[in-house]
Amino acid sequence: MATILRTRPEVARHRAEREERELAESGLAIIDEAVIYVTAKGFARYQTEYRRIVNDEIPKTQADKQLAASFGDLSENAEYTAAIEKLGMLSRRVEEMEGTLEKARVIDENSVLDETVAVGCRTTVKNTDSGDTKTYTLLGPLDVDMEKGIISYLSPLGRAFLGKVVGDQAMVTLPNGSLTFTIEKIEVAREALAAAEAGSSNQAG
Repeated sequence: MATILRTRPEVARHRAEREERELAESGLAIIDEAVIYVTAKGFARYQTEYRRIVNDEIPKTQADKQLAASFGDLSENAEYTAAIEKLGMLSRRVEEMEGTLEKARVIDENSVLDETVAVGCRTTVKNTDSGDTKTYTLLGPLDVDMEKGIISYLSPLGRAFLGKVVGDQAMVTLPNGSLTFTIEKIEVAREALAAAEAGSSNQAG
């Protein structure tokens, strides 16, 4: 296959186009592992935190380092050492956040379908053992809010639900054992996505 792709680049192009089309038709039930899906609000919130670190926290820590250096004898200067360590930590955090921002793709509500469990969907499931029902909203890792039932599509629970239709069973393997759920209901989480977009607009303004 590798030889064919080298000699016939149109094959690679057609395959990429087919995969992109299949991804779009799946309603985000099939995940592109190179992308981090996020709501507009989650993306804006993450950008704000990134800018705060770059524009405020790093300059402040650099100033603290310079002030500590003015005290002399850096070998026993706890303030200077602390500032150096914090700058290193902030630098690593910024690098990590830049990688996340590069991969981030805002969820388009129009691409979310209610036929299968997908990113941007709300699904009600029943625990086959206890009979308890619970509703989860599948969003990106930057949007997780366990109190509101918002889970990441990358979590074990999220991955188990993805691609399922009403009536399907999903088994989740957890550290303390396995759980099986029946998919009871699927709907587009329009409120969550709309609220995210509105929140993003308010923040930008």
